[in-house]
Amino acid sequence: MALGVNYLLIDANVWLAFFIEDDPYHRTADQALELLIQQDRGGFITDFVLQEIITILLYRKKIQAAELFLKYIQQDQIELFNLDAACFHQIMTFIQQHHYQPKLSLADWSLLFLAKECSLELMTFDKQLYNAYKKLGV
Repeated sequence: MALGVNYLLIDANVWLAFFIEDDPYHRTADQALELLIQQDRGGFITDFVLQEIITILLYRKKIQAAELFLKYIQQDQIELFNLDAACFHQIMTFIQQHHYQPKLSLADWSLLFLAKECSLELMTFDKQLYNAYKKLGV
């Protein structure tokens, strides 16, 4: 897999904080994403993360936020990586190699795998995911 160095993997919680104004991380997410724009860096997510974002926005009845996020995707504001069967198999092997530790969602494991495999920087507010990312030395 070859992706440009300007791409940054962005976890669902960053996007959720950005689109949900009463989220405690809203201001931080807003500043971080604005900085990405200024640095001309691209945002990158997996289809697992996309599903997580849309599901949470819909559960919280944030329909307009979900629609706006989908417009970002459609206008290529965010690069979307679809995890095919071969990549899914690699992620599952990666999880097994780490003995299913730490306890993370499949979406989070996909981010860890891609960060390591593609040497990408990860942006997240999830302390457990961030610690796992740092532990892997990505």
